[in-house]
Amino acid sequence: MVISLITVTPFQTQDSHDYRHSAMPASPNIGYVNSTIRTPVETNYSILTASKSMHYFYPPNSEIGKMYHYDGIITPTKIASPSPMGLSDIGLYNNSGHLSAYNVTSSSVMGEITLNSSNEYYLDDDMPNSFSIQLNAVLNNVTLHGTPKYVFWTQNVVVYSVRTHELTFIDNVWNFSSRSSFALPLSTLEGKGKIVSNKYYYYVGPTLNISFPFTLKLYLNYSFANGNDLVYFNYSILNPSYSKSGSYDMVTFNSNSSESGAYYFVSGYVTSPSGLLNDAELVIGGPGGGSNANFYSINGTMSLYLFNETAHAYEPVKSAYDYGFDTGETSYGVNVGWSNHTAKLTGGPSLLYGMWNVSASERIIKIEAPSGSFVFISPGSEFNNTSAVWAPLNGINTTFYAASGSYSAAVLKNYYKQTFYNDINPLTNASLLPDKYAGVYTPIMIFNNSQIAAYGAFGLGTASSPYAIYLNGSASISPLFGALNDYFFPVFAGVSIVNVTKHLIIYYNSPMSINYTGHPEYQLKAANLPLNNYLTLQVYGSSNISILNASLISGWFPSTMAGFIVGDLTVWNSTNVLVASNTFVPFSYFPGELQSAYFSSLLIYGAPDTLENDTIWGNTFPGPIIAGVNTTTGLFMDASGNLVYNNFFTEQDIAYSPNINIYTGKNATYHDYWSLSNKEPVNYTIYVNGIPLIGSIIGGGFEGGNYWGSPYITGPWNEQGYIESGYDYYPLNYFSYILFLHASGLPKGLSWQASINGVYYVSNTPYMNVSLYNDGNSSFSVYLPPGYIYSGENYIYAYKNNTYYNFTVNTGVLFSVTFNEEGLPGNSTWEVQVAGNIYASISRSITVLLPNGTYTYEIYGPYGYSPHNSYGYLNVSGSSSIISVKFTTSMYILTVSEHGLPKGTDWFIVVDGKVYYGNTSTIKILLPPGRYSIYADTIPGYSKTLSTNTIIINGKNLDVSVTYIQNRDIIFYYYIIASTAAGLIAGAAIGFYIRRKH
Repeated sequence: MVISLITVTPFQTQDSHDYRHSAMPASPNIGYVNSTIRTPVETNYSILTASKSMHYFYPPNSEIGKMYHYDGIITPTKIASPSPMGLSDIGLYNNSGHLSAYNVTSSSVMGEITLNSSNEYYLDDDMPNSFSIQLNAVLNNVTLHGTPKYVFWTQNVVVYSVRTHELTFIDNVWNFSSRSSFALPLSTLEGKGKIVSNKYYYYVGPTLNISFPFTLKLYLNYSFANGNDLVYFNYSILNPSYSKSGSYDMVTFNSNSSESGAYYFVSGYVTSPSGLLNDAELVIGGPGGGSNANFYSINGTMSLYLFNETAHAYEPVKSAYDYGFDTGETSYGVNVGWSNHTAKLTGGPSLLYGMWNVSASERIIKIEAPSGSFVFISPGSEFNNTSAVWAPLNGINTTFYAASGSYSAAVLKNYYKQTFYNDINPLTNASLLPDKYAGVYTPIMIFNNSQIAAYGAFGLGTASSPYAIYLNGSASISPLFGALNDYFFPVFAGVSIVNVTKHLIIYYNSPMSINYTGHPEYQLKAANLPLNNYLTLQVYGSSNISILNASLISGWFPSTMAGFIVGDLTVWNSTNVLVASNTFVPFSYFPGELQSAYFSSLLIYGAPDTLENDTIWGNTFPGPIIAGVNTTTGLFMDASGNLVYNNFFTEQDIAYSPNINIYTGKNATYHDYWSLSNKEPVNYTIYVNGIPLIGSIIGGGFEGGNYWGSPYITGPWNEQGYIESGYDYYPLNYFSYILFLHASGLPKGLSWQASINGVYYVSNTPYMNVSLYNDGNSSFSVYLPPGYIYSGENYIYAYKNNTYYNFTVNTGVLFSVTFNEEGLPGNSTWEVQVAGNIYASISRSITVLLPNGTYTYEIYGPYGYSPHNSYGYLNVSGSSSIISVKFTTSMYILTVSEHGLPKGTDWFIVVDGKVYYGNTSTIKILLPPGRYSIYADTIPGYSKTLSTNTIIINGKNLDVSVTYIQNRDIIFYYYIIASTAAGLIAGAAIGFYIRRKH
């Protein structure tokens, strides 16, 4: 097989006192605390350290309003994961078959977890094998500056890496004292850590190295000393060969009080002032930033305790749910059962339910399913997509715990018919029927060499006979795989190649599209995000993998993921990977979408001290098609030893290689090859993974480096500094090419025109051959004679020789439509556009021949003149018709009125692509008659309703209104991410627009 562009086709340990069996530590001698406490502020984070910083940022749940309703007591309503799985006490218990509430206060909360083993992998959080364990509780009635009743959320967190066995302590403190503001002023508290952007406090404690099995205890201990409320963040940890305990941070609130009054509070009656629950949680989630963690197996137990002041001992919580409510990070694939007051952790479906003193009992269910299949479980006697959660298989079966009741299952496998099992038995054997028409409707998940065969791979897995998986046709992925967490982190990738060493080729001819339904659809609508996407491709810890021939690799990420570095295709810690002959197209930007440089089309990561030896060849990075959007990152290179050549980059889609390690956040220098060592003839061939690479992506006369969006760039080139170490010494440059247009169905002898990049060309045959220069993609318009209709595209990726475009011409029985003009001076040129064609005249009439049908038309006049009816509809129904057109020179006022924003808020309106700004309740715009598109500014924290998306100025002034409503349910989404992340990563925006040489 030949692939050718021609033929292809520092942490210090703290106090070592053992706090495992004590209520709280004795307060250290901290001395007098000033009335105004100043804590260092962390600011000016750059994009280069943002990813690491997000792992110190543990925001609360952004969707708490969707998780309960209130009618005298709090009632949980969330029905599906991902959620922070583990234990929570929310102050509810089963009272003779119905939920009743209770209150409990304590000076200390303790969580205990024993982990025997775990297999976790999730790449979009930049820590693929890491997860967090969080002890979170709400401290009420804190005194600040002599005033009590403040409420704070305290978090004692560890992040554990299954791969390195490193365990790092981190704490956070958030202000829960108000729903409208979560501000944390500098004068609020002090500790060893920092307050970030007046939003939250964090400190990074010691890092320990500890292997499975281990037992970890985390403590949140309240105390009072020197007139101030205090919280200690304590721990103990042990395994068969190691033990340690300590207190790694103490937070002192600026209370200036004469007595102690604060307490940890659990209540099923009242929420905190923020709207989040007064609860205590010991949960598992992603490693910060609202991220997710996917578990394929886990074995352990956990318990949650409150300190009983009377008994002077820790007691298990009265009742428990198997998931957290206030925590922002989530986990998926963690199944929680219970025995007495202990939770049992296994790999399985993350079903949501109450446990002891909430549900009557638990049951055990086992399902056997074919290799390579996916199993989803939903509560109820009939399967329900909305409440269904994934059950990871252990080989060919899954055994899991569930609360008493009925459950149903769906089993899915590519090229097999999806099968449902309603009201499943404790033991269910699932079988599937082959169905070649089912196609690809599930992700591809290969986690070792032995799993390749389950996906119908051909070959032997050797260099001479590699495994090959063909993804052809249309791949519409089941909405079951569209699960998103509260911060819109996607659970599933489209293709995951993990820990594979056999030679494997993925022919990615079909992008994995997904349409969101159920709860994800609701989430996205509330945030004004698209309801469709493409799932990502991921290669992790693997070698000898080739990704080839993708016609489209695309997708979008939400702005809530800002600070994480993500890609549509990510190659992470993988060697000898070939990415060749693929087209990467960024999603068109919209409000709420993650933008450069956090997002890239292709992300390559490797440790600085390793050589990945990956090859990036023959790929096209055309950039966003819609004009005026921000520049995107086509390739983010954060690895060494790679060869990048013969790729097509544009001015809007660049390569970026910073001297930073995005995993550690530390400085690092990467050395890659951005061209061949010499300029070579066009038939020069190299072999990668047994595949010969030959040819030039632009059809030029040599092979060397890459095409960089302009034919005039010469070497050495480093993307004007965005490639911080390395150069392209032989950029591909100037040449001409032929663009072939074919008007299929147009009779010979009829003249037609095409405007290509602003230049008009005429042909009297159905064919048109135009010689162009390769200075970017080509836009064109086609103008056909009367009676013939063009319905094709107006944009083509014209970057290589002999680009061919065929379109079909439509005809029919024709009837005349005459446009009669009045009001223009004699010999004035005016135009009519109907059905994609433009007709011009200096006479008073323009006649167009059209078949039966309904058409839109637009009228254009000379400068200074506008038609009253510039836009309209006409219906051709078996007869001729006449339309009168009157031109005037009048201008009219468009008044856009805003309702709902605070006085003085900056906002804007976009009319036909032009932006008009204002900070009062109205914006007035002077416009001639015509049809215009209109778009209203998206304001973080508000939903908007615009009275219309299209306006017509037709002889009179026009009023339009836009209403903004503060969105309480997603207030965290906007407030925490839009403001906190902005402060966390202040200065992170990089000016990515590059002016090429012309």
